[in-house]
Amino acid sequence: MGEKLARTTQQTFNLGLILAGAVMTGGVGYLLYSDVFSSDSKTRIFNRTADRVKSDSRAIELLGPSKQILALGQERLGGSRTFGKRQAIQ
Repeated sequence: MGEKLARTTQQTFNLGLILAGAVMTGGVGYLLYSDVFSSDSKTRIFNRTADRVKSDSRAIELLGPSKQILALGQERLGGSRTFGKRQAIQ
């Protein structure tokens, strides 16, 4: 009886561990999709905006050829860069 209880406990723990891993993997996948691949993600919006600036004739007049225009984002502490915050423009 004791061995059966120990084996059941171990199998339940293993199943819980596998389910927790699956949930965490799904969470990472969701975050990756929503932050990088979604059409509404900050990355896609930033890239589309940079492309629009590079193709705009007024920006080319002011900043030079489009190949020389760099879109780097905002610098954070430690030197890494992030995209700006979303703001509604009317």
